[in-house]
Amino acid sequence: MQKLLGEKVMNKIRVEFETNQRIISIFGRLVPMRTKSEQNKSWRTDYLMFLNGTDLQLISKNGSIRGWRKTKCYIDDPEEDDEVKNIRIIQELRDWIAGTIMPMFLKGNLKVTGTVVHDECLVNHLYNNPNTTFKKISQEAVSNPVFKEINGQINLVSGEPIRPERLSIDTLNKILLDMQSVSWNWLRIRQREYLHIPFNDRGERVRSDEHLSILQTPDYTIDTMFKELRIYKQDKVAIIGVDTASGRLTGDYSTISVRNIDWWLLAFWYDRGWPEIIIDVLNRIFELWYYGATAIEVNNETGWTTITLARQQRRVNYLYQREDIENITNRKMKKYWWNTNQSTRPTALWEYDVSIRGGKDDIYQITEIDERVKKEMQGFIRNPDSGKREAQTWYHDDGIMADAICWQMRKQLYNYIQFK
Repeated sequence: MQKLLGEKVMNKIRVEFETNQRIISIFGRLVPMRTKSEQNKSWRTDYLMFLNGTDLQLISKNGSIRGWRKTKCYIDDPEEDDEVKNIRIIQELRDWIAGTIMPMFLKGNLKVTGTVVHDECLVNHLYNNPNTTFKKISQEAVSNPVFKEINGQINLVSGEPIRPERLSIDTLNKILLDMQSVSWNWLRIRQREYLHIPFNDRGERVRSDEHLSILQTPDYTIDTMFKELRIYKQDKVAIIGVDTASGRLTGDYSTISVRNIDWWLLAFWYDRGWPEIIIDVLNRIFELWYYGATAIEVNNETGWTTITLARQQRRVNYLYQREDIENITNRKMKKYWWNTNQSTRPTALWEYDVSIRGGKDDIYQITEIDERVKKEMQGFIRNPDSGKREAQTWYHDDGIMADAICWQMRKQLYNYIQFK
């Protein structure tokens, strides 16, 4: 819970103890007065000290809880939407709960409630973790729901209502259909509250389940040097696309997609790493295959540094090259990088999308994909406001971009591969 929201809740609790006559009649006076004998009792929005010796303290996430021993803890809505798109923030909260909060309380004295905002959020993690010691209490309106798309709308066709007398399947389905006609955001809010299911609230998915179903995730072996480098096939000619992350701790990934001229998946690397690591992985790929037309994205410092290291190691012959006119001297110059910008990004993603949607007779249709990229596609949407293809807040598109850049290299293959 955010601090400002927590203070609002604490203020309501304070007002109840100050004014609710039923509470006063049952428990007596618990609110300290401004007298000499009771002036040491704190009565603030973040800390309430009752006259019976009970204390109630508000602690924001990652806050300090040292100083005295607590007996019970209640955590409500620990994460918001914008806090579950970054794996580092998710892990920091888990570490704080597991390392600081949980050891302080006996079994049964720690309660966590909240709405499932993402597959990896704390509430969903605790609820579905088989090793957790928490007693699981689900309050969704219907359990075991089954959805079906009918005439372009999502329908709830079956399930087990928790309160069938108030919310039957027909009633819930009517609510679901009404929400879809109102707005995406309203649908997201109500579906989360009723079913505890995260919902795409920002737009329509670029690739439907039908499109994703044709994509196979073939067997692979893990490379002996890099555990996140998956080896699918070996070939003499490779086409390589590299998407670089802006930093190790931003939540983004650096990814490398490797395919052959027939568009079979050869290898895929998906990890967080500095430019030196990216170069080491590329060198490993060059050891496994003889040739590689390689496009390295240069939208950030990681990309520029990677390009510099590649040129220092005499890997220029493998790099994507294009001629450009220098602004000052008007001379032709070679550039050895791929720039993802407002012009190249839509084209790359559109042609990549067409390659997946292509017909069965299309020899360049993509039929194999890394499972980590396939997971990204489940959250890759078309922004309803701008029409831009992008990852929704809690997903990434790093693997998709690497594969899309790799697809662009297919068009440049015979111009830029330098044979030994």
